[in-house]
Amino acid sequence: MATPMWVHFQGPAFSLRVPSNWFVNATPQIQAMLIEPPRGENQLRSNLIITLQAVQPDVTVDAVLQNARRAQEREYPRFTLQDEGAVTGRAVEGRYQVYTWFNEESQTEVLQTQTFYIANGILFSLTTTCSVERQDEVMPIFSEMLGSFAIEIN
Repeated sequence: MATPMWVHFQGPAFSLRVPSNWFVNATPQIQAMLIEPPRGENQLRSNLIITLQAVQPDVTVDAVLQNARRAQEREYPRFTLQDEGAVTGRAVEGRYQVYTWFNEESQTEVLQTQTFYIANGILFSLTTTCSVERQDEVMPIFSEMLGSFAIEIN
């Protein structure tokens, strides 16, 4: 994969840098789905999905992370937690987790990261997805995107 050119992406209450050749899609449930260009038939396309959801004032980012992990352990075949921790050094602290699971339909081992932030009563969820075999190629791109992610705080 060639070194990407980067563009600024502005979403509702957030912004980040995105490779200029990635596709952008949105639905009522997903504020932004950023997808790499097609790679070939039946190959998993790496992507970053960003969702925003209103939450009650007593909801914590730690509770969101724990609930997400419990759901993944139930639903994802061969789920394995690789790492989790705090995202610090930002205006809004977050929590992240890195895990793998096996997609039986495509027979692909999948690497995902999830990062959660809560600001202004909104839960920001960022989920990256790529095949384990392409992680060395794709994770630097995801790192740039996630590192540039900024929440607009009121």
